[in-house]
Amino acid sequence: MTMATTDPHHPYIQAVQHTLGALHDPAESWTEYASDDGERMLMETVIQLNWRLTDDAGWTGEDDRVYLFWDQVHGWTWAYSTQPGRNSEPLPLLTGTLVPDPVDVARAVRLLLDGESAQLPVESNPRPYSDAEPIVLTAELTEAVGDDTNPGNIDHASATAIAAYADPVRAMADALAAAELDGVSAGPDGQCAVVVRMDPAVGRAMGQRLGLGPDALFPMALHDIDIRTTAGSTTPNGVTLYLDGTAADRLIARLHQPQVPGVLF
Repeated sequence: MTMATTDPHHPYIQAVQHTLGALHDPAESWTEYASDDGERMLMETVIQLNWRLTDDAGWTGEDDRVYLFWDQVHGWTWAYSTQPGRNSEPLPLLTGTLVPDPVDVARAVRLLLDGESAQLPVESNPRPYSDAEPIVLTAELTEAVGDDTNPGNIDHASATAIAAYADPVRAMADALAAAELDGVSAGPDGQCAVVVRMDPAVGRAMGQRLGLGPDALFPMALHDIDIRTTAGSTTPNGVTLYLDGTAADRLIARLHQPQVPGVLF
C-alpha cells in the first residue's frame, strides 16, 4: 500500500507520517481520492499504528490492529480491530481544526499507544504560518476547491492549510520564525528538499532549542533525535544542513514542539 503523491491531501499526510516516525507502519498506510459520501469526493487516509512499541495499551494479539483515519469532513479519528477484517466504530482523536498540526496528531497517538485513550479526543490547533506571502494552492487542491460553476470537495481554508505543507522551504522558514531563530535561512537545493544555513551562534541556539545542548555538533547530533540529514557541515563560519522531505518534516515538527522536558516521539 502506498501514498498516492497526486492526491490533494498528500503533502499534509506525508508531514504527519514523517512526524509519527516509528509510531506507524508506512507499508500499511495509504491515501485515496476516489470515493464519495453522496455529496463530495473524500480525501481519505488510513494509517496503521505500530502498537507493538508499547505493552500498556492492551493490544497484545497477533491480529490486533490500531488505525488512524482522516478525511476533510471528519478530521482525525481512530479505531481498533475487533476481529479479522472488522474494526470498531471510529472515535474522535482530536477536536478543533480539520487540519491540525502534525505535532498535535503525534501527541494524541502517543496517548493512544500508552493506553490513555480515555484522554481522547484532545484539542488541536493548526500549524502557524506566516502571512508574508500568500500560500499558493497546488493544482490538485485548486481543482478540489472548485469554483462557482463547479462546486468543490473542500473549503478554501482547509485547502490552504494543506497547501502550506506542499512547500517545504516555506514550511521550514515558518518553523524557524516560530522558534524565534534569527539569522538562519532556508532555501531550495537541487539535491534535497531544503538546505538550512546558519552562523555558529544560531547553530548553538538551535541545538539548545532542540534539547541537544548549546554545543551540539551538527549535523551528527541530529541523528540522536532521528533527524537524518542528507549531508551537512560545521565550520568556523557556520552550519549547513541538507534535508530530504522526511528529515525536513521531522525538524519542522521539533521546532514547533513546545520547549518542555521530554521528547515528542
